[in-house]
Amino acid sequence: MRCVSINSVKWLDIEGYEEIYQISNDGRIRSLDRSINGRNYKGKIKVRNGDPYGFSTVKLVNKYGDAKNYNVDNLYQRYFPGNMMREIHRDRFNIDSEHELVKIRKVMSNKVQTSIASESKINNNLKTNSITNVIESPYRKKFIDFLAHNIFDVIMLNKEIKDNDLRAYFFKRGMGENLYFLTQSYYRQNKLKCNKHNMSDFITEEAREILLSKDTNNSLIFEHMVPKNIYLKKISDAAMNGSLTEKLINELFDQFLFVCTVAKKNENERLPANSMGMDWDHRDPFFRYKAVGIPFYPNIYNQLYFPSKI
Repeated sequence: MRCVSINSVKWLDIEGYEEIYQISNDGRIRSLDRSINGRNYKGKIKVRNGDPYGFSTVKLVNKYGDAKNYNVDNLYQRYFPGNMMREIHRDRFNIDSEHELVKIRKVMSNKVQTSIASESKINNNLKTNSITNVIESPYRKKFIDFLAHNIFDVIMLNKEIKDNDLRAYFFKRGMGENLYFLTQSYYRQNKLKCNKHNMSDFITEEAREILLSKDTNNSLIFEHMVPKNIYLKKISDAAMNGSLTEKLINELFDQFLFVCTVAKKNENERLPANSMGMDWDHRDPFFRYKAVGIPFYPNIYNQLYFPSKI
């Protein structure tokens, strides 16, 4: 790791951001002079923002353009363990005496531990809330009943469309669009958060970390764990041959309609597109994820399953 010392101030490269950012022993973070795609950028001291715990945070962007927020106190402890950010704490609390600084150091240390404990609690919630709790949730049953009832009505109306092209469009694409619209409508009616990733049943750990960074930049996917074309085709075929019932829709949705929030780069690209892959038994809705080794957990940001705020 490169270390630069200027007037007793030491600067260390930040791992993963070498030649882009450095952190100093007085708690500052700076970007370095660099050239990207022929354009020159002048290095400067980074501006810090506040976070919910009263700490300073800073946003760092790697060479691939991926941005992530970091707790400055935690970064500092990683590179200068055992020290406290004297300059930051003096400026923040207008501290004059060493005695006051010691007291503040104790308070900040407690806050760090509280932050770590809170993060640990969320991680444990992800892993201990079983998949079965989602599958057998009475709230999910009400949701599936709502979708099945309304999709059945929509299909019966659209089945009577006289224009062949328009009717074909509905059964090819319009049904899927209505499915998402009705999902969002149900969440709104029940005063639940209805942003896309608040409505997925499951979430991966990497996707959760991206959500926590609050810098998604189209890096998350609202992914149907069983590609919806598989079960919507069964519904479409039944509608066209006159055998469709609301019960059939309900059963298919209950068995196959699960959505997971995944990371676009490292996870979604590993999943087979529009199919369940080889050796699927036509029963397990999570086969694609198991086959490529992507772990997932109940989405604790979905208020349908987790009404209380995190």
